[in-house]
Amino acid sequence: MLKISSLRAAAMRPVVLAVSCLAVTSCGTTLTLDEPVPAIIDVNRNSTLAIIADNSIGRDIAREVRIKLHPSDFYRIQPLLHSPAPDTDVLVALSGSYLDCTINYDTSYNHDKKHDKRHDGDRHDRDRRISSYDVRGGVTCRFSSRCTGSSTSRNYYATDTSYYSEFDAHENVIDELSDKIVRDLIPHQSTYSVTIDSDDENPVLEQAAEACKAGNWTLGEQLAKQASANKPQSAEPWFLLGIIERNRRNFARSSELISKAASLQPSGKYQRELRRNSEIQINMQAVRHQLETR
Repeated sequence: MLKISSLRAAAMRPVVLAVSCLAVTSCGTTLTLDEPVPAIIDVNRNSTLAIIADNSIGRDIAREVRIKLHPSDFYRIQPLLHSPAPDTDVLVALSGSYLDCTINYDTSYNHDKKHDKRHDGDRHDRDRRISSYDVRGGVTCRFSSRCTGSSTSRNYYATDTSYYSEFDAHENVIDELSDKIVRDLIPHQSTYSVTIDSDDENPVLEQAAEACKAGNWTLGEQLAKQASANKPQSAEPWFLLGIIERNRRNFARSSELISKAASLQPSGKYQRELRRNSEIQINMQAVRHQLETR
């Protein structure tokens, strides 16, 4: 067995310790929170919606969008037509829709070798066994509002997928593209994450974050206040208290606490979350407006 000399082991020890310390300081507790997301274009509940497409794939996507929008009862959806009615409030125009299919062959398939070698190439092409299909898809959507005169465009792409049936592959890609379009057409809630860095010298901070993660925000606040009292010059307890206030939708107090954290330790994370406080408030107002019945 190969032995490492004591001198070499001593030389390696600081490196091991450094890696260990890096692992400790980089760990933390990730909290998942909700935020409102308005529709991609200014709308109101009960607005009329028309969807048009310039090719057959686009029409398949448009058909799925209409089906998925119906349960929300948010729009009055017009039939699929080549041109929208004059009183259409929201128009969604699909263009450049495509589906690309690549065939994967089973490389382990052995075909009969007892045939004329002069036709090896032709025979190989005929005898290869299809193992699966990879399909990619995309579409460009232009959203227009008659009421506000505003419009915006977005490109949507389906992730590369592998299926054993070409039909299933096409259906799943169309399903994924239509899901993304529907999500942008309706105001909804989205989740995001915030990481609370742990502190070995102040273990109650991690306990506070874990309580919040478990949904016990009241206990989390109590423990976070204890953590801030233990180390008043530490930024992260104040940051956690700011996130707790945000969860209560008390944005003024939340920004005050996060700003205190930023004053103790300048950090891009704190500045980013201060901006998010402003964005959430703007989005809340937008969502409230969009949920009003036209």
